[in-house]
Amino acid sequence: KDNKTDHLGELWAKPLPPLPVEDGMIAFAVNDAQGRFNLNNLVRNGAPSPPDIAMFQRLLTAQGIDPGLSETLRDWLDPDSTVSQGGAEDIEYLSLPQPYRTANQLLQSVDELRLVKGFTAKTVEKLRPYVTALPVPTTVNVNTAPDQVLAALFTNLPAAALQPVLDSRVNQPFADAAQFIARLPSGTPPPPANLYGINTGYFLVTIDIRYGRLQRRTEALIERASGKPATVLWHRLPPLQFDTKPDEKT
Repeated sequence: KDNKTDHLGELWAKPLPPLPVEDGMIAFAVNDAQGRFNLNNLVRNGAPSPPDIAMFQRLLTAQGIDPGLSETLRDWLDPDSTVSQGGAEDIEYLSLPQPYRTANQLLQSVDELRLVKGFTAKTVEKLRPYVTALPVPTTVNVNTAPDQVLAALFTNLPAAALQPVLDSRVNQPFADAAQFIARLPSGTPPPPANLYGINTGYFLVTIDIRYGRLQRRTEALIERASGKPATVLWHRLPPLQFDTKPDEKT
């Protein structure tokens, strides 16, 4: 709680083996939510944030997804009803077979993306390892972010070129932004300073329980504010899952 940096060498980030129980097992994991791109960053203080929009477009492109979806998400988040170029507002959603209105507020979860025009269930699952929805604008923690998120910070830097950075940060985490910039490939311009940092205030906790054929996952987002006790912002239980044999219909 007193650290000035958060990195993958800390105990919370180390994977734990599943704990066996009678007829099943329990698995526990903690992930840095700020190691992912915060979708709510697209709109800061009620206005579009060009650096965040550009970063999200690069992340979409790297996943083979239309970067124009950044515009429909921006319209979903911003407080006005003005349709951006390539975006969508109420008129688009009210014409659907099952009409609804644009949220015009921050996302509450990544799953809400499925309501945004152009985001299919397949698209959301493809993005899920790299994105999050946090209640305030946040930086990407370069000590924990995966290669695709780190690469999206830069205008033209392939993820493969960042492998030496990824390899070194576990044992030599970045103590400040200057150390991060110093380890980048020679000649790489630094990203905008408000996009990245070296610590976090949000952690995603996941517990997987398997009992016979029954699988249950519980997830929680925890905020660790400076000088305050940790707070659970939300806790949810996705639908129950059952293993089925190939010949079973139910």
